[in-house]
Amino acid sequence: MINSGTKTDEDEPQKQCRKRRKKICNDVSHRGWADLPVDLLVTIYSTLTIVDFLNFGKVCSSWRLSFSIFKQNFMNVHAPLVMYISSRAKKSCHFYDISTRVKYETKLPTCVGKKFLGCSSGYLIFQDFHKKIWVINPLTGHKLRFPNMPQTKNPINGSDRAIFASFGSGSDFALMVLSKTHETVRYCISRDTNARWRYLSFAKESWKIVDLVVFDGRVYALTNNSRIGVFNLRTRRFWFLTLEGTPWLTTFVRLVASKKQLLIVHFLPTISRAKVYTIDLERLKWVEVEDLGDGALFLGAWMSSKSGSTTNWRGLRNCVYHLPFGSNMCNIYNLNGESRGRFQICEPDMTHKIYCWYFLHQAYSPDNIRDEN
Repeated sequence: MINSGTKTDEDEPQKQCRKRRKKICNDVSHRGWADLPVDLLVTIYSTLTIVDFLNFGKVCSSWRLSFSIFKQNFMNVHAPLVMYISSRAKKSCHFYDISTRVKYETKLPTCVGKKFLGCSSGYLIFQDFHKKIWVINPLTGHKLRFPNMPQTKNPINGSDRAIFASFGSGSDFALMVLSKTHETVRYCISRDTNARWRYLSFAKESWKIVDLVVFDGRVYALTNNSRIGVFNLRTRRFWFLTLEGTPWLTTFVRLVASKKQLLIVHFLPTISRAKVYTIDLERLKWVEVEDLGDGALFLGAWMSSKSGSTTNWRGLRNCVYHLPFGSNMCNIYNLNGESRGRFQICEPDMTHKIYCWYFLHQAYSPDNIRDEN
C-alpha cells in the first residue's frame, strides 16, 4: 500500500515524465508567441490595420524588435490618410484611411486653443497665443516646442503655413513658417547653440513665395512668377535656379516631392485638370510629365501635397486625389480632368474642419534637410 506523501521506485519515473511533458508544453507555448518565424510575422502584420500594427509591437519583447524592424516597410506601403481636425477645439484629431475607409481618432496633448499651421513630415504644427510653436507627432507622441516667434507688423494668424523636417544628422529639427502675405519666411533650428528665429524678407520683391517643399535634402520654393528657389538655412542664403523651358502658371500651383523627382503641379479646379512638370536638376530645365506610372498625386492645402505609389493598396494610378479647401469630399481625376470618382471623408456638421494629407512613413522617418555651409 502506498501511503500518501511517500516516494516509491514506481512513482518516481511517472513524476519525471510529467515534468518533461510540462516543460515541453511550456516551451511550445513560449515559442508560439515569441519565436514565430520571420516570414509568418510578415504575413501577420501585413493584414493588420494601423492601430493593430501599433499594438503589434507591445505583445512581447520579440515582437517589439520585429516591429522596430518592419515598421518602416509597413508604413511605406500603406495608403495615405486624410487628417481632419477642428479649427477650434483641438483635443483630438481624426484620420481617414482612403484604402479601407476606416476612421481613427487620436488624442492631442496641450493643443486646445492653438492655431493649426500645417501637417509636415508626419508632424502637426500649432501656434499658441504667445507665439510659441508646438510640433507633435500624433502616432509616436513625440513633441517639440520652439521658441516664441517675434512679433511682426502683420501678426501671424491661421493663414500662415509651415513645414517641418529633421536637420543635419537627424538629432536637430528645422521649422519654416511662410507668412500670410507670402513675403517673409521665418525659420528656427532646434537644439542649435543659438536657437532663435531667423527670417528672410522678400517684401520689396516683385514676386511672392507660394509654396515650400523639402526634396533631396534641400528646401525649394516656388514663386508666383514660376521661378524655383533654394534655401540654405545655415548661411541664410536664398537663390534662384536658372532653368530652361519655364511655363506660364496661374496661382493654383503646388510643389510636390516624390522619391526621385521634384514635381510642380498646375491644377485648375474649375476644369479639374492637372499639368505636371518635373525639374531636371542635372540639365536645369522644366520637363512636362505625361504619365505618373504606378503613382498618384495627393493634392491638398496646408503644404501637405505629395506623390506616392498606389500599387500596394490598389489605388488608382496616374491620377490626382484632390482635397478641396474646407470640403469633406475627396475628388479623383485623371490628368486629363476626367472624373474617376469621389468619396466622403466624414459626415458634414456645423463645425469648420481643416483637411490635409498625412503620410504614415514620415511619422518614423521625417524629411531631412542637409546642413550645408
